[in-house]
Amino acid sequence: MTDDQLLSYIFEDGRAHALSAEFATWLAASARFKLFAETYRDKIRKKIRGTRDDDGLRDLQFELQVAYLLLQERRLAVEYEKGGVGKQRGPDFYVTFKTRLPFNVEVTHIRLSAQDRRSEQQEFGKIASTACQKIGQLPAGMINLLVVVYDNGIHGGYNVVDALTRLRALAEQKDEQFFLRRGFTGSRDFLRQYQRLSAVLFRGNLPDQPGAAQSLLWLNPIARQRLPAELKNILQRLGNHAGG
Repeated sequence: MTDDQLLSYIFEDGRAHALSAEFATWLAASARFKLFAETYRDKIRKKIRGTRDDDGLRDLQFELQVAYLLLQERRLAVEYEKGGVGKQRGPDFYVTFKTRLPFNVEVTHIRLSAQDRRSEQQEFGKIASTACQKIGQLPAGMINLLVVVYDNGIHGGYNVVDALTRLRALAEQKDEQFFLRRGFTGSRDFLRQYQRLSAVLFRGNLPDQPGAAQSLLWLNPIARQRLPAELKNILQRLGNHAGG
């Protein structure tokens, strides 16, 4: 398919034109992303048709942006929503490094409302709930990377690092009610699943520099599956890559 044919197929009714312009840039810039888009064109079109508001479209934009970034590295093969186990939802991307090392990538966009930003505790509560939800989706026995996209104009990635550290501290202090409210059977259950999280790549978009980003790669000190040094270096480089 030509770029125009692919764009016409995916954005069939023009509702998502705000995303189609950036999508077209990715197609023109990367033959690997174009192949990815062709392979998963039905899934992408379905997701676009299912977005109900600007926030949903922005979440999808960041998800596809992460696919574009991963595909900049030729040693990474990327599969989209390969599937979970049983009723458990699978991560967004199943990635294979140098044909032999698989790992999962889950993407989330943290949005803070004016209410969330009223106090440090409310901001922590929103970040903690988002992190707990995503941690609960990570499968055991594999490297799991969480990509957190945020707007620097709202808050900085270091706040999210602090939140992850604080979550671990609350679990070690056995704050059972905190984790019961967030879908775990208790603090021990949270810590067991928290150990599945290998690393978090924070990617902050710069509002005054379209396409530019700042990034931070945080490594979970108690992860059962650690990032190899070579993969760590690749992710740090891709995190600072322009998004389009």
